[in-house]
This record gives sequence, structure tokens and C-alpha cells, in this order.
Amino acid sequence: MDFKVVWKIVLIFFHYFLLARSHSDKYCQGLTEYDCTEELFDTENKGICILKKVNESGATDNRDCKTLSLRGNSNDALGTIKLKPYHHGTQETSHFTAYNLTFSNIKWTSAVLRYTWEEKGKEGKFCRKFEIVGDVLPGKKLFYDCNFFGGNVQNTVVKLEVMMERGKQRSLKKLTFKVQPYESLEQEMRRDADTASWQVFAYVDISSEKTKIVNIGYNNKFGPLQFKVTANGSSDNIVKMSDNVTGSTLVAFQSSDLYLPVNFIIQPVNGKCKGECQSVTTPIIDNEPPSYSFVIFSIIPFLLVLALLAFLVLVFLPTKRKYQLIGIPRPTVLIMYKANHDFHSALVEHLANFLTKKNMDVLLDTHEIAKLSDPVSSVKLCEHATGR
Repeated sequence: MDFKVVWKIVLIFFHYFLLARSHSDKYCQGLTEYDCTEELFDTENKGICILKKVNESGATDNRDCKTLSLRGNSNDALGTIKLKPYHHGTQETSHFTAYNLTFSNIKWTSAVLRYTWEEKGKEGKFCRKFEIVGDVLPGKKLFYDCNFFGGNVQNTVVKLEVMMERGKQRSLKKLTFKVQPYESLEQEMRRDADTASWQVFAYVDISSEKTKIVNIGYNNKFGPLQFKVTANGSSDNIVKMSDNVTGSTLVAFQSSDLYLPVNFIIQPVNGKCKGECQSVTTPIIDNEPPSYSFVIFSIIPFLLVLALLAFLVLVFLPTKRKYQLIGIPRPTVLIMYKANHDFHSALVEHLANFLTKKNMDVLLDTHEIAKLSDPVSSVKLCEHATGR
């Protein structure tokens, strides 16, 4: 065989080897929540999303990142983003303020983020790119921990741009925030005993058919905090499950097995909070049986015809139309709850979704609960925002 042919074959294999290496930079795994933090590497090719580095140069010499064109051309939101600060570091490592970036309502297939700030008179930039493998993330959440700031950019204003793409659609989000010193951040968190030393991002899935272990934040003194979710109601089909690794327990249930009235409780497991955490209880969700408003006729044939029509309506019409046509008022449930943290809002959101699927009108007390469907805003979503 000719030496040139062999050499070309070797080069082709080497090219595909490098390509495979570049696509195995980072894979995200999980059931409903995917962590894309680049420090958590996975060597198996069973990924959901891929994290790529836009460049390999330093933060202050980021030419590729600096010239990257980020723009939006679509009025349709391809997803929402949320930025939350937390205290990063342990007794063995340095301490600084880091940020968790959460993507939700994901409709994009790729996303690029760029941070811009000034450090010692020079402009710093940092870029990362996410690519979704398949189309499996709508309705789920994806996390990325922005813990690259360190202690050199405290009290520095940082601009964040996130461009989400799906085909020819592009959606651009811009946030501006000030990096708070971790000491002041921890003081603010300690004002409420319910948030002491927590990383303030956590989500609770109470309506899934699968058992979920609920991890709410991280306590610097006592390690991860395991919680359990309990449903108190008239359902007899609630099954208790346990996790042999953490020793935590929770009550799992299917939506079809849940009956009203019911309320949900989130509480510490085995006292792992050491008195620094409190239980959270939702209000009781209740409704009275629907009242029928049929007109009763005195003539038996008319009653028979009416009964037959009612039977046909109940059998063949969609559920929502049943309530409207035969005079059965749809029950209205008012949920009043003060959501101090993300997991509170997520709990209320799942409750509202569950009740809506049960053909109930759900009203949220928006004075106590932030609107769950609000568009992304640097003022609403960045607790320490300084403007757009």
C-alpha cells in the first residue's frame, strides 16, 4: 500500500479522534435537572448537553470571546434564565461569591453566555457554549455554576449576555449585576433563620410519578441538607420511600392518587439542620363538592330525555366543556403563600399546575408570590442587580 494513502488514513482517524475529544468536553446527566458545571466531568458518552469552551486563552486575552457576535432576532422567548448568588468555599479552599445560572423553559438547542467585567484596568471576558443533544429538555432545568470570579472582582459590575438559538431563531437576554463580597452576602442570608448558609437555589418536584430526594441547598457547617416532602390529605395511596445512601425519606405519590383537602410540608430529616432550619408548610388546599344546577321538570319523559343528554355530554365532551355546559361550576382554589426562596415558588408552581390539570381555576396571591410567568428581568431575577 502506498505510504501517502496510509498517512492520509492515519490523519483522518486522528482528526475524528480530536473531534470526539472536543465533543466529550462535558456531558450533563440527571432526571429532571441537569448540572452543566464544568468542574463535574463525565467521561461516558451518554450526554444530554455538551459544554464547550469558546476559547482556551485567559480571561483578559479572550479574543474569540470578545469578537463573538451575540444578537437576537426573535420575539418568541426560547427560554428563561435566572441568576442567584451564593457563598462558595470550604475550610480547605478560598471563599468568594459565586453565581448559579439556571436555564428553564428550555426551547433552544444551543446557547452561548458571555460575562464582561473590568479587572485592574483591563477588560475581562469569559464565554461558554452549551449544545443540547436531542430535544429532551423542554419543561426541565439546566444549571451552570459561575464560580470563576474568585476574590479579585468583588464589588465589580459584571454584564452577562446569553444568546439562545433554535434553527434561525435567536433570543438574547442581558443582565447586569454587582459581585457582592461573600461576607455581606452571608450576613443578608442570616437575617432569616430559614436561609442560614444555604446556597439559595433548589427545586422541589412534588407532582412527579417518580420518587425524588429533595436536596435544599448546602450548609457550610453541617454539609448537605436532606429534606423530605410530605403530603397530608385524605389519600390512602401515598407510599413512603427511603434512600439508603442519605437515610432521608420522602412521601411519593402519583397525581391520580391525590385527593383534596391536602397540604404539603417540607421539613428537615433527622435534625440535620441543627436548629438552623425551619419546616415549611403550604396552606390547606380544599374545595367543596360541585353543586348541580339542573332544572327539574315535573313530566317524566322530559326527565328521561334530560338524563340521556346529560349522560352523552359526560361521556363525549372534553372535561372543561362538561363544567361549562351542564352547569357544574369549576371549583376555584386560592393559594396564598409567601415565597422567600426558589424552592417555595417551585412548590407553589407545581401545586398550581396539578390543580389546573384537575380542571380547577387557580388564583395566586401575587402580592405574596412573585409571578411565576414573568419574563426575565435584571431587576426581578438578580437580587443584587444594578440596572440593565
